[in-house]
Amino acid sequence: MLSRDKQEQLARFNAIETAEQCLAVGGELRPVCMSGIEMCIVNYLDAGKSCLSSSQCQGECRVSESKAGNVFAVGQCSKSNNPCGCWANVELGMVNHAICSD
Repeated sequence: MLSRDKQEQLARFNAIETAEQCLAVGGELRPVCMSGIEMCIVNYLDAGKSCLSSSQCQGECRVSESKAGNVFAVGQCSKSNNPCGCWANVELGMVNHAICSD
């Protein structure tokens, strides 16, 4: 589950409607997922860093969805706020259920 701060950050990114607003927060307005809906995508500075919980990342701590199932794992901080793809979140070193979003 995302912290309140991260939920607020994602809500701010999702509320961005113009390329100028997106550029102001360091992002790029582009189509995402299969729907092609435009979204402000912001790359995180700590992308790829090893983590045990999302609290250690600007975004989320993730592993590939094939590792899902309540097992211990070291994850990697997500690349951006792009909601598309498949992964499993890691919290307190434990892998949560897999998520696929297209």
